[in-house]
Amino acid sequence: MASGGQLQYVNTSQGNRDRAVRLSRTFKGRAYNYNFPFNKTSKGSMNCSQVVWVSYKDGAGIDLDFNGGPGVYPSDIMQSKWTITYKRY
Repeated sequence: MASGGQLQYVNTSQGNRDRAVRLSRTFKGRAYNYNFPFNKTSKGSMNCSQVVWVSYKDGAGIDLDFNGGPGVYPSDIMQSKWTITYKRY
């Protein structure tokens, strides 16, 4: 892992994590979405941050977006009040 990276988990119940995982599996095989600035409204293709965000939002009712903008980025998830860092590199 690159310097400055970190490992995190979402601070919620195992049931919520399981629901998010189940939903995320339904996105397998979708095309990659390069439109990060407005990825919250895209329903076809998806990017990594979008998969994590929508899986928790729709699967468990947890919004991991830090700033509430029209797009969700890795940094939004990293800074979310729901994520806990357990290791830094």
